[in-house]
Order: sequence, then structure tokens, then C-alpha cells
Amino acid sequence: AMDSLNMLAYYAKYRSLDEASDYVDEVLDGHATSTYRDGLHEALLNKGDVYGMRMDYDSAQVCYQQVLEESNNDLICSMADVDMMSVCLMLSMSKEFYDYRSDAQERMANVEEECEDMTEHQKVVWNGVQTEYHFVSMNYFIKMRQDEGVKEEYDWLETHQDLFANDSTKQS
Repeated sequence: AMDSLNMLAYYAKYRSLDEASDYVDEVLDGHATSTYRDGLHEALLNKGDVYGMRMDYDSAQVCYQQVLEESNNDLICSMADVDMMSVCLMLSMSKEFYDYRSDAQERMANVEEECEDMTEHQKVVWNGVQTEYHFVSMNYFIKMRQDEGVKEEYDWLETHQDLFANDSTKQS
């Protein structure tokens, strides 16, 4: 139930932040005592995304940091790292951007080794983490006028279009 509510929140945030918030609250309030911590942490990431989309970056960071402090799941933490990269991009925090980017790269390398054992839900999350990582990196390099970085990220995204071909949130 938590995974499907988290997916509903993930897709809803591109349509309606209020709707996404309702799904997130349903997970966080309705399952607060659950032993399925990954589901609760994923809901916190979605909550942070809603804050970020409302440009409340302080509240977004609190959500992402809570996940980074509490979780030892590399998939979930790499998502939090990428979310923090996005906040750092918005707030022009270059040093921190690179710190989170480095952490994300390390965790993503670990996750890659466990790909074949993933559930369908985890695969969707993993695809999202990878594409988001490269989108945020590319936007950062554009902002910093680092053409080589822009080209690398663009080429990666071009080569891996299959990852977001099925992701309805990224389709125009």
C-alpha cells in the first residue's frame, strides 16, 4: 500500500502539489508506526519534493536530511542526495552540490550491483534516480557554463532515453 501511495504522490506532484501532499500525508500519518522504513523515507522524499516545488527549500532540506540521517538504504539515500543536489543548484551552493553529487555517485555504484534483485517498484525508483541525477547535473553545468560537463550529461541522457521513455512524469 505504501509503495503505491508513494508512486501516486510521485506522479501527482507534476499535476497537483495538493494532491501529492494528500498521498504523502496518508503514508506518513497512516503508517507512522510501520516497520517498512523505506516506504516512510520515500514519502519524506516526496514531501521534500513538494516543498521544493513550492520553493520552500529549507523545509525540503529538512526532509531530505532526515532520510540521509535515518536510512542506510543506498537507493533511497541516493535519491535524497540527488534531491539535495537540486536544492544546492537552486541556492547556488556549489561546494555542497559537489559533495552530494559525490555521495550520490558512490551510492549509485552500490545500487547498480543489486539491480537484478530489485522489485518492480524499486526499478521505477532507480530509473528516476538515474535520470534525475543526470538532469540536475546537466542543469548545474549549464548554469556554471561548463560545456564539457553539459555535453557528457546530455550524451548520457541521449543514450539512456529508454529509462524515461516509460516515465510519464517526464513526458511533455
